Amino acid sequence: MPGTIASDGVFLHVEDRGSGDPILFLHEFAGDTASLDQQLDYFAGRFRCIAFNARGFDPSAAPDHPEQYGLSRAGQDLEDVLDDRAVRSCHVVALSLGSATALPFAISRPERVRSLALVSWGYGMDPEGNAEFRRQSLLGAELIESDGMAAFVDLYERSPVRDACRSREPDRFRALMARMRARSPAGSALTLRRLQALRPPLDEALLSEVRRCRVPTLIVTGDEDPPSHGPSLALHAALPDSELHVLRGGGHTLYLERPDELNGIIEAHLERSASRASRPDGTVLPTAPNLDGPAPASREASPWH
Repeated sequence: MPGTIASDGVFLHVEDRGSGDPILFLHEFAGDTASLDQQLDYFAGRFRCIAFNARGFDPSAAPDHPEQYGLSRAGQDLEDVLDDRAVRSCHVVALSLGSATALPFAISRPERVRSLALVSWGYGMDPEGNAEFRRQSLLGAELIESDGMAAFVDLYERSPVRDACRSREPDRFRALMARMRARSPAGSALTLRRLQALRPPLDEALLSEVRRCRVPTLIVTGDEDPPSHGPSLALHAALPDSELHVLRGGGHTLYLERPDELNGIIEAHLERSASRASRPDGTVLPTAPNLDGPAPASREASPWH
């Protein structure tokens, strides 16, 4: 089985296909490398595509010690995979949970990130909702620990932000939820406790760090994914070199709901990033938001993303 042994000895399942400039894909909480097949298949014709299952997501190992999970540990896993694959720098495409790892990595290790794409980004990072997001994440962990993954997923799959995927791609959505039900309960609960619940608010202190980031960044959200809207707009305003796309009719699972459209947006971003990198003067052109449709009024949504 292909994989990387992280620096603390934990096995990480890795997919590595194609050739060319490398792209590292980071999955969301509901997903894994298997759910990224439409992205990996599309980009592997031109790029080297690397994706790995975060610790706690089978078939990666799921250690049962809380100290083996966390935001800094997730960033180290990202770097361990790149080192193991002899990749000095790459493009990073991150979905939801993966974005919470990718952005700090781009800020702290910009020499390793050629460009950054954050899809369905920012859950729980609105300063006004951060405490509630933390509370709900801990409740989700408690539900898994008391009643198991099936009980958790039965609640999770009814989230309004999953409506678009459930109605547009029912077979893929059922497969996504089935893999989630089969996942390690300990790994999922510790991910909720040590990554989701500890996700920082996008407050002025964090924004001051974001403003130092010069990595070309794409931000994509759906207009039916309201918890992502505020953080996405704030991040776009703070990042010196960013573009924002809001997809009309899109929920939280854009990579399954709208794969062709999302892949095209990411591909154009990669081409623009390569063009900017080739400019001798390093010119950065600000990009206005691309609003494919208006954002609706906020609706209650499950926080476990």
